[in-house]
Amino acid sequence: MKLVPQTRSSELTDKLNSVLHRAIFADRNSFEMRALKRECEQVRDVDPAVGWGLLGSYNGLLGDIEEAARCYKASLALANNPIVHLNYYAAMGNLGYFSMAHDYFLEVSKPELGNLSSLISNAESMGSFQTIVQRVEQAEAMNLQPKLQLNGSFLKAVRVLRKVDLSDEFVVRHLDAVGDVLREAKMFADGDMEVDACDIDGVFVGVTCIFRVDGTALEVFELNQQLAKAERVRSIEKHLAFDVMFKPAA
Repeated sequence: MKLVPQTRSSELTDKLNSVLHRAIFADRNSFEMRALKRECEQVRDVDPAVGWGLLGSYNGLLGDIEEAARCYKASLALANNPIVHLNYYAAMGNLGYFSMAHDYFLEVSKPELGNLSSLISNAESMGSFQTIVQRVEQAEAMNLQPKLQLNGSFLKAVRVLRKVDLSDEFVVRHLDAVGDVLREAKMFADGDMEVDACDIDGVFVGVTCIFRVDGTALEVFELNQQLAKAERVRSIEKHLAFDVMFKPAA
């Protein structure tokens, strides 16, 4: 999920996004990443809140969620910026920590905190399906903001998941297995998670979450084999109405 620039940092955020777009973990020892770190630190020396947020994004590109979390939290301790919340949330998703991201969304998306509208676009591809609808309904009931528009395919997926009685917690636990595979391969998904929902009684009722990755058909097939193994390791309870898979980016 693309990182969003903070004030006075759009050019540096563009550089970080260009690294993310390559869909592989960055090498902290490369000349490019050492230079980017220096630039982030220079911003931190002038504007600590913004600089710590940039360093959080930088460490997310390395696959280091612990250091990324430390930096984002340092930024938020100085200024409660919705954009930093969004980038922290995006880093969790990019690194495949979907249960962690769901817990974070539950914590920071309460309408009265003012972060909901900035989180929505990323949240639709992070597995918190029914929670998002509940938060939007709460915000509207409290008259805290104009009606938030949710994607049609996303809303269809919510209806199907409710119909088959599958919770967000079930979904994100399953998505965590995807994260295991991606981190093992030191790669990011190519773009946001796609959601395919079908609701035809007698044919198929279910939701499929699709992650596009760079690679040949054989390489993607092997990733799906690894995903099946990761699901077994995590003791994921399979359900006929829900599945996740990798597909080639092309």
